[in-house]
Amino acid sequence: MTDPVIHQYRDYPISHVYIKWESMIYEKIFRDGMDKIIKMMKEHKTGKVLSNVSELGILAEKDQKWSVEDWLPRALAVGYSAIAVVISEELFGKMAVEDILNETSKQSPIKIQYFEEEEKATEWLSSL
Repeated sequence: MTDPVIHQYRDYPISHVYIKWESMIYEKIFRDGMDKIIKMMKEHKTGKVLSNVSELGILAEKDQKWSVEDWLPRALAVGYSAIAVVISEELFGKMAVEDILNETSKQSPIKIQYFEEEEKATEWLSSL
């Protein structure tokens, strides 16, 4: 699938969902993308996600809160178990993602790992 922000969205042979966020994103696009992750995890019976946020800009605080309070319980319900994050070079984007995942780790047993390269992130997910 392709859309202005979600460049690629697919599952790999190792059975994880892949999403690449591009540029600055706004509420509807962000939430629709996050909901697509849940849909793909359910369809492909996987709880592993590779999220490339290396080009992500600033993420609104209300979307960060929504990710933890609304999205996370729904993702856990379909088996969300691990996320490999290719981090942003942009400071505020990186901080937003880390804030969300710090809250996630407080509320769930999700395995979380940060990477600078997709290849390393893929290797880690396939080791789980």
